[in-house]
Order: sequence, then structure tokens, then C-alpha cells
Amino acid sequence: MKSDGLVYTDEKELERSSRCWEYGRVDRVRVSGPHEARLVRPAHTLIVYDGYHSADGNTTINGDVWFDQKRTPAKRVIGQVADIIPSGCDFDAISYAEGTLSYTAISISPQLIESMPGGKAGLIIEPGANLRNPLLKQLCLGLQESDSELHASSLMMALLAETARYQQAAIPEALHRESLTRLVRERLASYIEDNLGENITLQAMANLADLSIYHFSRAFRLHFGLPPYQYVLSRR
Repeated sequence: MKSDGLVYTDEKELERSSRCWEYGRVDRVRVSGPHEARLVRPAHTLIVYDGYHSADGNTTINGDVWFDQKRTPAKRVIGQVADIIPSGCDFDAISYAEGTLSYTAISISPQLIESMPGGKAGLIIEPGANLRNPLLKQLCLGLQESDSELHASSLMMALLAETARYQQAAIPEALHRESLTRLVRERLASYIEDNLGENITLQAMANLADLSIYHFSRAFRLHFGLPPYQYVLSRR
């Protein structure tokens, strides 16, 4: 993972240490005072908030985050939450806190998923703020202490799988079924049949449905019974 992709502005004090693996990297970050941060990486990135220290002893901080320029208010109880930024998603964050924030950013290459049995079907990873999942925290702690490529890769895969499972359980299935109307499903089926000899991209199909690729992938699988990649292969 050659691209760093993490930029800070306006921070009073910043400390960073990094460990790179074949399929990802782990950044330990400590930043003081109000600040703005931007992250864009060709990898799925999980940000686990480790600690926050302020003069008044408060452990909750206020801020705002943007996923691909879509704003989400973010009031965080530090030590209990995490954010997930899918590969290629623009992530911007502003913190208004005066204290010192510590977090771990774990970036994982999508190639790790493809290397696993059945992995070419992919995992559906959506942008998300304030994920409350103790298992993600424990896996992060294990990765911070990892000392081997095999161990680190196994923990990274587990982090992605648990994130996808958590997001799947958190959103009602009916919400995604409603997002692909019968007319859109027919349009998608015709598009795929008419372009089987061409390179059919996930983005092109998502554009037809007027959805982000993250929501489209889940909705498609619910309606067609297979992820988009596998469905296209089954039709060829």
C-alpha cells in the first residue's frame, strides 16, 4: 500500500507511527486540539477510536464527517466506536474538541478478500460512522500487537468480515428491496444481457439504478440472488 492518503490540517500536535503489511497497514495516530482530516485510500479503512483526554475529563467529542461529500454529524463516545471508509471513498472529518484524541487506522487491500476462498464474490462494505461493536475493538487490539504476516492478514480478513456482517444486520432487508423497482430490475437485466461480451462494471450498473455502489451491491444481491460479479459470470 504505497499511497498514504491521510492529510491533516490545523492540528496543534500530531504524532503518527505506521506498520505496513503485504495486504494493508496500521497507523497509530495521536492528535491534539481542533483539527480537520482527509483520507482517501485504495483500501477499506477502519478507524477505531482508542482514547481521548481532556482537561475536564470528558470522553465524548463532537464533530462532523463526510463520506463522498455527504455530511454525517458525529458525536462520539471514545473507546466504544469505529468508522469504516470503503476503498476509494473520500472521507473528511472535523473535530471541535480541545483535548487529545488517539485512534488506530487500519487500511486493508480489497485484494486480500479476492485471495480467500469464494472471495471474488466480495464483501459489501458501506461507509459508516459510530459503529459500536466490541469484537472490532478486540480484533484491532490484536492487530496492533501482531508480529507476523499470516497473523496480521487473518485479523484483517476477520475485521472486514465482521464489519460486513455488522452492517448487514443493522439495516432492514426491506429498505434495500424497495431501492430496486421492477422497472430498474428489468433495465439492469437487459443491460447485462446486451453487454455480456463487454466489460460490465459495478459502477455502470449502479448508475443505472441511481444508487451508490455500496447500496446497489446489497440491493442487487437481495433481488437477483447473487452478487453482481457472480450474476454476470452466470449469464456468460
